Amino acid sequence: MVTPVQDRPSVFDIRYLVAVFLRGWKIIALCAVVAVVLGYAWSSRQTPQYQASAVVSLNPIVAVVNSSGSVSSAEVQTQIQILASSATAELVTKKLGQPVEANIALLSPQTSNILITGYSTSPEIASETANAYAEVFGELVKTSDLELNASARTVLLARLTDVEGRLRAKGENPRAASTSTLPDVQDMRSQQRTYQQQLSSLGDSARFIEQGRVEVLDPAVTPTSPFAPNNRRTVLLSLLMGVLLGVGIVFGREHFNDVVKGVAEFEATTGGLPILGFVPLDRDWGLVSETHLAVLEAPTSGIAESYRGLRTALQYIRVDTPVHVMQVTSPLPQDGKTTTVANLAVALALTGRSVLLIDLDLRRPRLHTFFGLSNDTGFTTYLADLGTREQAIVAIDRVEGLCVLPSGPIPSDPSELLESGKTRELLTELGTQFDLILVDSPPILGLSDALVISTMVDTSVLVARSGMVTKRDLRAAVEQMRKVNAPLVGAVVNSVDTSKRDAYSYYGYGYGTYYGKAYGYNRSNSE
Repeated sequence: MVTPVQDRPSVFDIRYLVAVFLRGWKIIALCAVVAVVLGYAWSSRQTPQYQASAVVSLNPIVAVVNSSGSVSSAEVQTQIQILASSATAELVTKKLGQPVEANIALLSPQTSNILITGYSTSPEIASETANAYAEVFGELVKTSDLELNASARTVLLARLTDVEGRLRAKGENPRAASTSTLPDVQDMRSQQRTYQQQLSSLGDSARFIEQGRVEVLDPAVTPTSPFAPNNRRTVLLSLLMGVLLGVGIVFGREHFNDVVKGVAEFEATTGGLPILGFVPLDRDWGLVSETHLAVLEAPTSGIAESYRGLRTALQYIRVDTPVHVMQVTSPLPQDGKTTTVANLAVALALTGRSVLLIDLDLRRPRLHTFFGLSNDTGFTTYLADLGTREQAIVAIDRVEGLCVLPSGPIPSDPSELLESGKTRELLTELGTQFDLILVDSPPILGLSDALVISTMVDTSVLVARSGMVTKRDLRAAVEQMRKVNAPLVGAVVNSVDTSKRDAYSYYGYGYGTYYGKAYGYNRSNSE
């Protein structure tokens, strides 16, 4: 079962991906090289940057701690915000006498350790910045804690003075032990003792604060090498970005370029139409002459071998039903169908078969030029009873068994002439007199002629030119042939540029392999 035609192979098709990379590896390599050069040049021009880090720990205040005996995470975050503030930066700038740059962060969760990182173009200033921040931080914490301690002490002293005043009003000496059993006096004595204990605790805290509760665990040292620019990292990132850019360009070009390239694309676009053979690009064609019969003129060439290979592949088409009439057509002009059918006819005749080559391209006939024949008589004159069959059909002297029926003068109504019953009758009659008839058919797109002819033949073969035929045209040609149930059995990829690496994907997956898969044919047993 032939699968429906589609726009392009799946991106998960390994052969398609490999073909795309082989076609675009130079672009990918160029992008990578340019990116690396630009990245290295940019990195080399950057001013070296140094960083140095100090680690400080915020210890709890004696007698003013939480249940775990550690500083709460909320207090640590508050101190980090203070340390990272512009006010602190101004103090450090004033201390060092120059602008500073630093980053403040919690060293690790659930701890009171703070990481201070200083940055500068000078390694000494980077370390001085981190250490200065640590020093200023200790001073700020000490000042803040002492102010809080003093405020709390003032409040407690006021309360203690008030309680002692009320005791004197009761006739009690605040400095002496009390013997009173009055409830209110005992309550005031209890408050007095509490305030005295809290004042004592504040005193202990003040002495601890004076010693400094910010501990420098790891002072910053002068770095020996810059952290930026990192040439190695920049080059690696540039290489990665260059490769990604190149891949993006290659696949972008692949997406918007509609030209069929490679077996995978041809196969997907035609819905799995078997590829019968590949014909290499003939670089001398057009320089030596307008036409070129490689099978006769260069029998040992790779081009001639490709036509012989195509001949071999065609021997295994529809082995259950004899093929007497074969149509060779193409999506558009310039695909090389006439060159293909002419060389194929010669290759078949050289095997001892009787082959008739008919030119039914009644709009732009060229077949007669390949054999140096006149087009004054041919198919149209014979159908119009303007001559005999012997006059219309010409035997080719240099190829035994090969005859050619040119198109004859171009008629005014090619489609009507081809649709006439006489054309079908003629092909049927000639099919009994020759081993094989090859029909050079007009292109499929834009004309109905090829579709009409396809209903009169046993087999149709599609010729498409590599690097020129577009997916849209190839897809449309195959769809039109299938709509009329044309006996389309395979395709020939013409003008394959063997100088490109893509050509290996054609030859590595040519008729010997692909056709063998499709029809159970092994090339090693073909000739």
